[in-house]
Amino acid sequence: MGEAVKPRDVQPTEESGVIQGIPSGSYPIESIYGIGRRYSEALRGIGVETVGEVAKITDIDEFEELLGIPAKVLHMIRLRALSYISGEIMQAEPFEFPSDRLIFIDIETDPACRRVWLIGLLVDGWFTQLFADSWDEERLILEKFQSFLETHRGYTLVSYSGTSFDYRVTLNAMRRHSLDTTFLEEYPHIDLCTLLRRCFIFPHHSYALKELGAYLGYGFRRSELDGLQVSLAYLRHVETGVPLANSILEYNEDDVRTVKHLIDRCLKLRRCSNVTYLGRVHFDTGRVYVETKLDPWLQ
Repeated sequence: MGEAVKPRDVQPTEESGVIQGIPSGSYPIESIYGIGRRYSEALRGIGVETVGEVAKITDIDEFEELLGIPAKVLHMIRLRALSYISGEIMQAEPFEFPSDRLIFIDIETDPACRRVWLIGLLVDGWFTQLFADSWDEERLILEKFQSFLETHRGYTLVSYSGTSFDYRVTLNAMRRHSLDTTFLEEYPHIDLCTLLRRCFIFPHHSYALKELGAYLGYGFRRSELDGLQVSLAYLRHVETGVPLANSILEYNEDDVRTVKHLIDRCLKLRRCSNVTYLGRVHFDTGRVYVETKLDPWLQ
């Protein structure tokens, strides 16, 4: 690839609008959210190995051509590096969210993510679970879910995955049982993960529900469990008839309540001193910089 081209030390003036005082940082580049194998290999191939070195990249056009990584992606990676080093939360876009008439949902499935055996729902402070004690009852809980939505017209479904997982899997399960999906397909739905990734840059490696929930202060009761363990526990229940441990149901309830917790926390972030609002993001030829300002709430 030729001689390695590493980021130059940034020595900006106030007029340039570049964030000043970037620490060198010794964290590996994989600490940055969004740095997968492809990007890490490309960056390491030109000698960029630490979060601090990523943060010092300003000649985005040069690095875009050298690495084959789009300028917009490189810019977001750099902002995440800055956030990770400084410990600041950056708000890239306004975070707007309905204040009421919300249904928070989280489902549990088989390991193949096709069949649904538990639907957790939180609405107006009231939590309920639709539980299929066997696979024969899957259709029954899907019908109950459909009826639940019909009695909550005008509400919005809120899930968390980044891929609309809960919505898609439930919809496909209903189709498999030949249930009418028209109402669900027309029902408003928001994937909170997708929205948070667009609006906020956290000094954190992951946007996964458990990790981000813990970072923003949610107290999980069943942090020792994960989705696969829960799925396998249900399969054992179905195969052996051994009652399902209450901890499995609590795991689902935690996930549902975490979604609401994240919304509440992010709506309050404007009043936090460790939030930097990115007023304008510039993509200039040869240099990309960020003009920042403190959130108006802090003035």
